[in-house]
Amino acid sequence: MEVAKVRRILSVLVAMGLGSALMGYAVATDAGEERLLTAAGFKKRPADTPEKLQHLEAMPQGKFFRQVKDGNIYYVYADAKGCRCLYLGQYDAWDRYYRLAQEARAGEDQELTGEVARDYVDWKVWGPFATGGE
Repeated sequence: MEVAKVRRILSVLVAMGLGSALMGYAVATDAGEERLLTAAGFKKRPADTPEKLQHLEAMPQGKFFRQVKDGNIYYVYADAKGCRCLYLGQYDAWDRYYRLAQEARAGEDQELTGEVARDYVDWKVWGPFATGGE
């Protein structure tokens, strides 16, 4: 295969990977996903009040979406039916998750969604995150 053709293919694959970080990324909710999310460094936040649960249920479910708070980008994964929680992480956690998921699903097709995330997270409801308030 020609070097130029290989470079074009690699460029497309890299662009697809970056595109999935910018768009919602559909994943199945199960114990395996929970392990991947926590192993990647996402912080698990339980919906432990009626207000949080109602807020969680209004978010896109079972896929990542990006949120911006105080100039920082967060990746959010909501699971109202499974763990009744959301997972929050920044780019490093997303990047680790993406790599772990690729390894775990080698050979499977990854489905992307083109949903543009609106401002779903009400940061006052979920409390401090970036400041280490776990």
